[in-house]
Amino acid sequence: MPATPDPAPSAYYQMSPGLVDKILLCATMIAGASGLAEYQAHIFPISMLVDSASAVFLGGLLLCRRHLSIQLKLVLMLLTGMVIALTSMVQNPYAPDGYMVMGGVLAVAFAHWPLRRAMLIPLLAVLGLVLITVLIQLHWVVIPPFTVQAENAASAWLILAMCMALMSVAIGGTIHELKARLLRHIGLLEGANARLEQYAFHDEGTGLGNERSLEKNIDADLAAGRSGCLLVLQLSGMELFHAIHGGKERDEQLRRIAQALTAGMPAGHLLAKLDGAQFALWARDVADSEALYQRARQCVLADPALARFGIVPGAASVSAPRDGASYRELMKNIQVALSMMPAQDFAGCLPFSADMARQMQASLVLKQQIRHALDHNGFYPVYQAKVHSSSHRNAGFEALARISGGAEVPGPGVFIPVLHEEGWMAEFGMLMLRRIIDDIPALVQAFGAETKVAANVSPPLFLSPEFVSDLTQLVQRSGIDPTRLIIEITEEVFAIDVERIRRVCRELQQLGIQISLDDFGSGFSSLSFLRSMHFDEIKIDRSFIASIEQDEKSFLLLTSICKLGQDLQCRVVVEGVETAAQLTRVEQTACTQIQGFLFARPLPLATILAAQQGVTAPSQSLPVHLPH
Repeated sequence: MPATPDPAPSAYYQMSPGLVDKILLCATMIAGASGLAEYQAHIFPISMLVDSASAVFLGGLLLCRRHLSIQLKLVLMLLTGMVIALTSMVQNPYAPDGYMVMGGVLAVAFAHWPLRRAMLIPLLAVLGLVLITVLIQLHWVVIPPFTVQAENAASAWLILAMCMALMSVAIGGTIHELKARLLRHIGLLEGANARLEQYAFHDEGTGLGNERSLEKNIDADLAAGRSGCLLVLQLSGMELFHAIHGGKERDEQLRRIAQALTAGMPAGHLLAKLDGAQFALWARDVADSEALYQRARQCVLADPALARFGIVPGAASVSAPRDGASYRELMKNIQVALSMMPAQDFAGCLPFSADMARQMQASLVLKQQIRHALDHNGFYPVYQAKVHSSSHRNAGFEALARISGGAEVPGPGVFIPVLHEEGWMAEFGMLMLRRIIDDIPALVQAFGAETKVAANVSPPLFLSPEFVSDLTQLVQRSGIDPTRLIIEITEEVFAIDVERIRRVCRELQQLGIQISLDDFGSGFSSLSFLRSMHFDEIKIDRSFIASIEQDEKSFLLLTSICKLGQDLQCRVVVEGVETAAQLTRVEQTACTQIQGFLFARPLPLATILAAQQGVTAPSQSLPVHLPH
């Protein structure tokens, strides 16, 4: 049903034209009857003239009512009624008829007009009485005496009755119409409230209750001492479905899932639609979340289209009151469980446990610690030496990141994933590059002009539009020889924008900065990258070294890669050498440089420089067996 349009604000207190015309008709008839009664009884001669003249005037208004606006009719009628009332009050101040007429006039004025405009009527009446009083005192107006006693005349009582009738029509009709209008608007408000409640507590797309409705019902059950299981169903793959088919088809699919769940779940269970592709199921007095999930999963997968599009229902669950005494506590814990799902396409039910909350708290503390380190220069570089494969003498260093603090600080394997997850890698990378470039002059001075320092750069930083210009400014500010800096990238970066990678590498190499392909052989596209662009250095992934002593295939692959690098005129760095047996095998290849714990562990700059000061020149021939 289409909604009735709301009237203008003023229409809420204005009378209808029909009621005004009815009051005008009654006023005309009563004014005429009063004038006639006063003439027959020979009383109130001035009132007789005023009432008679008013009856004629009001009758004319009645005849011309279709040509007059409601406002004009009302103004003229109220002014006429005010004149009649004032005349009666002056003629006989102790008779009630004038006051009753004035009461009717005021009722109509205050019912139809706003307060400020309606107040003009009593103000004019008071001013009129004051004016008449002054004129009588100045003998400019003379009130003739009665010809009979008014209280003994039947006509006086008839006039009083007619005045009461006029006031009853004015006040009663106004109140009745306003009451009818009020009831009508109350009905409209109740309908609007019902619609608002529907919108507030129900999901428009599926017709299910929303999170507000779920919260209201769960809190009521928990307050009543009931237990239950809250299951949140997460539909993985719905984002891809949305991207392929659009929002309209996604909403239709969610509606069909809601219908399937409603039809397939037992009576008494409460189903609600949450944000995104999530449904919530509150099962009263149920403790087995796995059985509940399997039934919900069957309902969802009953539609073959879902399986075809790869939509997988996973779930997390909490039990009440064990996991929370209110909806907010339960939902907070279930969000913790959802965040612990092992993969995006998880297809099981993960119950909440207290360990999850502790892990979440530890994760938040870790993020805060990493953020604090970023904001307060808490990351610093350590340097692991690389040696020439033939002489085992210093060939340069690789800079690795560490975080300052006590003994419990996280290592790179912990804080690097967090930096990636939070989108802080570009900020972190520039912070580390700044510190590494500032350290290069000291390393060059201590170990010779040919010393090179390698720095790892993540894909987000390497692909940022400002990377080349920012790095150029850092190099120029420090005054170092650009050829002393090596930028290490992994083949992961090539999965984003190969052409941009080629362009950035070309610009850096034109500046003199060297490019190293790190973790070579760990992916599937390394050879294609070697074919499409030139690297100054390739670093063989440590996975080839771990089993090189026993695995002949790993040794053959390592040998082939080193020979390939030699033919491509690239330095080949083998990292991860930790034992003498591994070193023996590596030395049988054509690798250029070796890196690993067998020669040196990553150490702070101050430790490296302190160890170097105790070694005699020339520094270029320094053995790199630095203190562990």
